[in-house]
Amino acid sequence: AIGRELVTVEDADEDDRLRQRMSVRLSVEEFWIGLGDLDGDGTYRWVRDDSEPGYLPWTAGSPDDPPPACVRSVSNTTPPGWRDRPCPDPFPYVCDGPG
Repeated sequence: AIGRELVTVEDADEDDRLRQRMSVRLSVEEFWIGLGDLDGDGTYRWVRDDSEPGYLPWTAGSPDDPPPACVRSVSNTTPPGWRDRPCPDPFPYVCDGPG
């Protein structure tokens, strides 16, 4: 409603900075990003522009949830990475600014 989309993460540096900010400033270890397999075709795409990501740091065992599945960035795994989960799960999220 205010012109924002869930964040798109392009590379490891951006991912690390975002995870660090969320963990240190807000004590948040898991948060939604703008990636998902919403149509169930097995391909994860960015919600902003429907593009496929070039960077996919899945945690061990992910992706493993049936579609529709959305993606969270997680800091509390070794190594940190991304995990898919059912989209309605209540978790914090990060948005980009207006585009």
